[in-house]
Amino acid sequence: MPLIFLFFLFFVIFAGLELYSISWVADRIGFFSTLIIVIGTGLAGAFIARENARDALQNLMRGDFRSGPPARQMFDAVVFFAAALLLIIPGLITDAAGLILLIPAVRTLIYNRLRSKAEVTFRQASSSPPPQSNSPGGKIGDTTSSDDIIDIEAEEEN
Repeated sequence: MPLIFLFFLFFVIFAGLELYSISWVADRIGFFSTLIIVIGTGLAGAFIARENARDALQNLMRGDFRSGPPARQMFDAVVFFAAALLLIIPGLITDAAGLILLIPAVRTLIYNRLRSKAEVTFRQASSSPPPQSNSPGGKIGDTTSSDDIIDIEAEEEN
């Protein structure tokens, strides 16, 4: 099956689930209450995106690492942006996912899980030594031969 068809199928099913959840909640609490919830979470998502992502990026640019290492701050900025995006998209399932991403314990759990997987991948990739070069004058790990080098000199135009 082509990948584009799978994406299309996913979005059709997801949109159906979102519509079903909204109609289910609207039957229980009323249409206007549901509408207020959906619009309110959209506004909250826009506010969260503006405030938290801006603060995280300013801390990174200033080099202020009191709230954690740069990788953690970048991760938090990306997760805040994703949570805000999920809250802005109309729907109750996306709102729930966005709110879950705002919980600090959930972000820490996801960060630690991703970091441990990245460390394992890095260790596996770096466990083999770099390839050796047999070319004369070559450096360790240099895979080019002296025949592949082109010497260029720059000249200034008047």
